[in-house]
Amino acid sequence: MGKQKKFFDDLLSVLHSKEKDRELRDLYAELMEQNLDGMLVVDRDGIIRYANKAASKLFHRKKAKDMEGEQFAFSPSSTEVSEIEIAAGGDRLVSVDMQAILIRWKKETMQLVVLRQRSDHSQVRENLKKTTERLHALINAAPLGIVALDNNGRVSLWNKAAEKIFGQGEKALRGRDFVQHLSIEGSRLHDLIERVLSGAQYTEYELVEKMDDLDICLHVSATPLRDAGGMISGAMLLIADFTETKRVQEALRNSTEHLRRVMTHTPLSIFSLDDGLRYTWVLNTFCGFSSEAMLGKTDAELFGDEAAAEFVGLKQAAMQGRSIQRGEITIQRAGRPYCYDITIEPILDAEGTPTDVACTALDITVLRSVEVHAAFIAQHDILTGLPNRSLFRDRLQQVFVLAERNGIERFALLHLGLDRFNDINQSLGHAMGDRLLKEVGSRLQEICFDADTVARFSGDEFLILAHNIRASQDVVVLCRKIFTALALPFCVGEHEVFLSAGVGIAVYPEDGDCVDSMQRNADSALHQAKDNGSGSFLFFSPDMNSRAMQKLALENDLRHALEREELLVYYQPQIRLSDNAIVGVEALLRWKHPERGMISPDQFIPLAEQTGLIVTIGAWVLHTACKQQVAWCDAGLPPLRVAVNLSAVQLQHGDLKQTVMRALEENGMQPGYLELELTESMLMDKSGDMVSTLCDLKALGINLSVDDFGTGYSSLSYLKSFPLDILKIDKSFVSGPDVNVENIEIVRAIVAMAHALHLRVIAEGVETADQLELLREFDCDYVQGFFFSRPIPADELARLLGECMHASGFGRLAQPASVRNEDYAEA
Repeated sequence: MGKQKKFFDDLLSVLHSKEKDRELRDLYAELMEQNLDGMLVVDRDGIIRYANKAASKLFHRKKAKDMEGEQFAFSPSSTEVSEIEIAAGGDRLVSVDMQAILIRWKKETMQLVVLRQRSDHSQVRENLKKTTERLHALINAAPLGIVALDNNGRVSLWNKAAEKIFGQGEKALRGRDFVQHLSIEGSRLHDLIERVLSGAQYTEYELVEKMDDLDICLHVSATPLRDAGGMISGAMLLIADFTETKRVQEALRNSTEHLRRVMTHTPLSIFSLDDGLRYTWVLNTFCGFSSEAMLGKTDAELFGDEAAAEFVGLKQAAMQGRSIQRGEITIQRAGRPYCYDITIEPILDAEGTPTDVACTALDITVLRSVEVHAAFIAQHDILTGLPNRSLFRDRLQQVFVLAERNGIERFALLHLGLDRFNDINQSLGHAMGDRLLKEVGSRLQEICFDADTVARFSGDEFLILAHNIRASQDVVVLCRKIFTALALPFCVGEHEVFLSAGVGIAVYPEDGDCVDSMQRNADSALHQAKDNGSGSFLFFSPDMNSRAMQKLALENDLRHALEREELLVYYQPQIRLSDNAIVGVEALLRWKHPERGMISPDQFIPLAEQTGLIVTIGAWVLHTACKQQVAWCDAGLPPLRVAVNLSAVQLQHGDLKQTVMRALEENGMQPGYLELELTESMLMDKSGDMVSTLCDLKALGINLSVDDFGTGYSSLSYLKSFPLDILKIDKSFVSGPDVNVENIEIVRAIVAMAHALHLRVIAEGVETADQLELLREFDCDYVQGFFFSRPIPADELARLLGECMHASGFGRLAQPASVRNEDYAEA
């Protein structure tokens, strides 16, 4: 029984040490219960506190529980095996070996009494074998790794769970050093075993060991094993492998952290609140508050009672109604609104009572801001911020409704169009043009009343709805304010720009009874004001619609004029003053309408430019002029330079160079005899495309001139930027009622400065001999005007050239041609 006693000593020692470990306690309780030897736990007073099944059988009791609380009649020795006799039924006594072992049981010192009935040797051996097998089966069935070591750290017991954890069986490890054989590097487990073998009663560790280059995570419980003499004979280890658990925990932790990082970059805030509606957990900022700033606070403390009222109401409804609440809230904080789409759900306990509140808040502040901005953009001009034509129309419609309902007597619609804005836009660039339009809008708002509406109608046109108009004079005053405001210089970048405008006016009720009629009539008045010249305003009159219809009919006829061969090219001679020779002509477009007769170029050329027809018509004029120049030469007449006017529309069209080259090549004309006339406003555009186009034309050998110089924006120094040959002085400086001493001096200065820039000079509009003599005195190079000839058809010019050749030599005028008064009207 000595070896068996030693095993029980070890077993009970483990049980004593692990009484707080549930799994180990259960394991060894089962070992004791199933033991074939009777086992009793007896306290100091001799009272039986525990009995196993074998003990109940020895004492002929039905249940082991029946023995608990009884007085144990024997006094066992804790050092020697003693023999006792107990009643076995009837008068028969049974001999039993008894030994006691001191243990700690439920924090008290007690005796574990082991009772074994004496029998023959074979029965003892059989019983011992069965007990041993049962113990091994129980040990191998344990979910924890069980390892027994001797006092040198060599393995004496190794169960199946340990084999699974370390990947090696008991045969490979029995008798080997546990730590060294498993190649556990830098092992804390080795230190643990040494401490236990040195006498530590019980130790638990969580260890991360490296074995075969892999990390394994172990939970180890260790206790020393003692022999009968109380000496340490080894150690018992209970080992749990939680490597996979640790991996799952780490993956869960990483996933949670990744989710947290992702969520911090979303517009979603998530938080929970207790039943007092204090924040207990917060993810992401909310209304500009950090998570830390919100914890433990209520909405009233964070935002104030009034700002948080709507939000608190939803939470209270969720708590009281035990239901999910959804809604959109706006909270004002630090002077700005925060908009959220809110979902609030109560958290209920087992009885269904709300204990907390969970809330998600999607930040839709930007979305709402974009929607407000989109609504604003839909009704306002992006550049100026003024109402657009759609919003203006709505407001005008509202005014009509109020006028009919409340009897408002009068209001006015002013349609304003800037003069020559396209020229300025082309010359200064669109960015500068945009800044100019914004400034115009601001000035118009400043001079109008708050109740009035200023809107941007289109590119350079504005609308003004003026209320409380008592008389037409009120509108006149407003127009004068507009002209005064626009007359002040506009500083755009490094440029100082002066603007003027035309204004068309329609007044309710006499000029319209609905939105469309008012707008249509104001537009008609604007077009008439524009025709009257810069800085004009005009009230609508019924005959304006008639003129508008006439203009529309004229446009329709002009679209067919070229194909119907109604357009003509006339030519006006240009005379060299040094010898009175006709050296060139200016090609001038005329329109002979089948019903209206000759139509003034001032009427149809602007219309052609507005409609874009000038591109096709201009190409036809260029082709016709080139063809005629070659025809004159073929007829033996002196070669003449032919000047053809260009429109800004043609220059902007992009294919001017190809158009000119085609006209020259198809007619076989020398480029040196072609002159292209540009306006000053066209030269205001110093863009790369403009300069490049003119340089390309100059490279072909074509002459370039500036027409009507002195009426636009440019200066002589400005002309140096362009490859020009000729400068034409506008006729307003030479002839007409406004010519005075100052004009004469201007002409003298222009001629002198042009020659300094190596430019030839042509003076237009020469009508008298005195004007001719002054120009000759100023050393002007060429002249043209009615003093010599009105514009005439090609065949008449041919006759004139022929007459000059016979009278005084090659193309020279013997004397100026006679001019009739009616010729002036046709020029």
